Amino acid sequence: MASDRYEPLDVTERWFADLFRHVEPPGFILSSQIDMTRSRETIALAREAGLRLTYTHIVLRAVGLALDRMGELHCMIEGKRRLIPGSVDASFPVGGTGKRFMPATVVLRDIGRLSLPEIAAAMAEKAEEMRATESADFSKLRKVSFLLNRKWVRAMLMPLFLRSAKWRRDHMGTVMVTFLKDAEMFVPLTPYSGLIVAAGQVRDCVMAVNGKVCVRLAMTLSCCVDHKVWDGLTGAKFMTEVKKILVDGELEAELGSCLMNHHPAVAVNY
Repeated sequence: MASDRYEPLDVTERWFADLFRHVEPPGFILSSQIDMTRSRETIALAREAGLRLTYTHIVLRAVGLALDRMGELHCMIEGKRRLIPGSVDASFPVGGTGKRFMPATVVLRDIGRLSLPEIAAAMAEKAEEMRATESADFSKLRKVSFLLNRKWVRAMLMPLFLRSAKWRRDHMGTVMVTFLKDAEMFVPLTPYSGLIVAAGQVRDCVMAVNGKVCVRLAMTLSCCVDHKVWDGLTGAKFMTEVKKILVDGELEAELGSCLMNHHPAVAVNY
């Protein structure tokens, strides 16, 4: 039987553990079960055309498009003022380093205007960079570890950083999007930027469609919101727009150039 042992936390782990302690609790949580049948069809069309798409790419694009359509309601609060970003910037976790329990976070800029193929390419590039080397944020933290290893220093800096909308946007985007394919539903409770969207497992579910009970491919999407940023009606408006984009298959049109190059007969419909 192996004996118990203690090991010190890395400075990056201490930093993020304190970050979780200082972030304000969420104001409310929304969730919705979304029919992903059209999203599956979009993925199949893309793969026939040689483009590797996943549900992650589709959800990220739908969130970016929905937030872009929210106009000035897409914002961040900083004390007595409001930051209205010029673009939708999303952060998402990238694991797989095997060296720490906390995954690195990648920020993808302007997802409200990037097309679905562009998002897929950008995510692949960013993820590969993160897996190949340590993130720039982690490297910076290690350079000042002689200071950050002191709890009182972290306790002094953390509230200052979290109050700054610019700091949160630069490091965490204007929305956080996270995925957990092995759970039917999960709800992260740390909306650093004011809004965090979480997607669970895509699975067969019993649903009512046009008054009939049937089995459809579905996913539970949750949204955790800072009440200083949005009220419940605004949060519901955002979730409704994301759902509409996914259920209606709106993103298929963004595959136009890919389908034109590989399936001219099919591309006429998109």
